[in-house]
Amino acid sequence: MRKLTPEDGFTLIEIAVTIAILGLVMITFGSFFTGSYVNVFAAGRKTQALNLAQEKMEELKSRGYHSLGNEYLEDKENYSFAEEYPEFGETQGFRREFRLQRESLMIKGYEAAGIKVEVSVSYQSNRRSVSLTSFIKEGN
Repeated sequence: MRKLTPEDGFTLIEIAVTIAILGLVMITFGSFFTGSYVNVFAAGRKTQALNLAQEKMEELKSRGYHSLGNEYLEDKENYSFAEEYPEFGETQGFRREFRLQRESLMIKGYEAAGIKVEVSVSYQSNRRSVSLTSFIKEGN
């Protein structure tokens, strides 16, 4: 067995190859982390949009058929309204819109009159959106 002397060590080529291999490994793992971050951020924005839509849907449903009909649809068949959110804060860049429309549906062979409620929230400069639809029947 040979003893190591202070002059023994790594050559410049060995160090360069090691650095190149480590660089490739780090770039590969870095791209995984970057992709994961982008996906988590996108999922967070979609969740925010869904929460805004759900909040408005619950508000409208809680008012009931007669209140919505009297306030928004008194002499009309449909009504729509949009809200822009400011360009700062948690809801930055979101646009929430709701539409109400008088409609009749056939449910298990019976005709039910009511109001169709649609809430949509768009984000990322209107490139993405989520929508919820519900029906409030007359008498509720």
